[in-house]
Amino acid sequence: MVHSSPRPCARWLAAAGAQRIEAAEPSRQTWAAARGVTRWAATADIAGAFPGCGQRGGALLGSKLRVTDRYLLVDEGRAHGFGLPLTAVSRIAIGAAAETLPRRKAVLHLAYNDRGTERTVVIRPRTVRFGWPGDCFGDAVTAFRQAGYEPMRSNQTLSFVIPWDQARCFREEAVIWSGRATAPLDPLGFRRAGCDLWLTTEALMWSTPIARGLNRVSLNHVVDALPANLSGHTAAGLVIGYLDEQQTRRDLFVICDRHLVPGHNACGRDGLAAGLQSLGIAPGEAAALVQPWRRDWWPAGSVPAHQTGKGHDPRPLASPAPPVPARVPAPTLTRARTLEAEALSLLAEANDRARDLLPIAGNPAPMASLGDALAEIEAAETTGALTSPSASVRWARLLALIEAGWRLRALVRLCQSGQIAPDRMAAQRLAILHPLNQFIVELDDVDPR
Repeated sequence: MVHSSPRPCARWLAAAGAQRIEAAEPSRQTWAAARGVTRWAATADIAGAFPGCGQRGGALLGSKLRVTDRYLLVDEGRAHGFGLPLTAVSRIAIGAAAETLPRRKAVLHLAYNDRGTERTVVIRPRTVRFGWPGDCFGDAVTAFRQAGYEPMRSNQTLSFVIPWDQARCFREEAVIWSGRATAPLDPLGFRRAGCDLWLTTEALMWSTPIARGLNRVSLNHVVDALPANLSGHTAAGLVIGYLDEQQTRRDLFVICDRHLVPGHNACGRDGLAAGLQSLGIAPGEAAALVQPWRRDWWPAGSVPAHQTGKGHDPRPLASPAPPVPARVPAPTLTRARTLEAEALSLLAEANDRARDLLPIAGNPAPMASLGDALAEIEAAETTGALTSPSASVRWARLLALIEAGWRLRALVRLCQSGQIAPDRMAAQRLAILHPLNQFIVELDDVDPR
């Protein structure tokens, strides 16, 4: 008899966000359209300065990760989950975690912009494949390339460790604070252990009794420090931002959890933070938690008034629903029309410049604008200003125009970088533009109202 078990990936893909934080979710149709199709899914460990990292100690183990057309989603629907728009990503690299030798594991280094600050996240899938470590990111690489990014191979070897024979020169430094805490043993942040820490006038150092050397970060490379309280724990954390040898910002998470008395952990953390501040280290800013599936995350205009109190929920989500007028007014659809015009302009520019392989100056519409436009169409349909067929056509037209412009933009970038040949780009350009023929109609003539 042959026994088989269902794939765990399919279970959580089907149930992701279905029953969690139900009251805070926007319209499923709106979010599903804004999110896009899933291109890659895996169970992975996340480390670094991901959105909301302060409350999780800079690490998420065994998280459900998805890369869609427009987002990188981690534990979608859960309280600590986040959704990072691909438009916020600035750099992608694929390499191998050096600390897992001789059994190398693939890791994805992803840098993104958080309110003007570039932060770095490291993703390590739980699945292990032999050969080049980037092979398990095949579908993810395709999704990033469609978004206009070209993941690079990273051969960078990061390490805090200084051998003991070379660390003797630091013993003359003046110590202004010492204590015990859980600290990372490598810059990626996956390996952690209880360590003895010393803050001197020159650097922050830590080590374990069985370590091969001394871990050290010079204060000249430290940018800022931010105290953080871990969610659901009595431990106290400190997020220390620093620059590595490549001048890339990384975050070091020191978790004071070695004392049984919770107050002692907080005192240790506060002492380390005060010591860094006395040495001129500026206070940092937490990485903002981004949860685009939540209704309260979107701008106020994205919440149609008719959805307030939907399902007899007594909790107010916006202003009370307005009275229904006796005569249904004609739909204005200001945001939807504006976004359609911008999408058509970008599509025309991308199509013209794709023939001559010229750079594209325009930028795709941000996800917040798309959400506002889709919510406006949905509100017009619910109030009766638009019929269901007309709303469906407008919905599909808007998404198709934005998607086509986005794909043409990425196609031109790939051809300019030499990733694809011009003849192949021409064939793909026609394949992208052909489905748009059914949407190039004047929608004002479609709806009788």
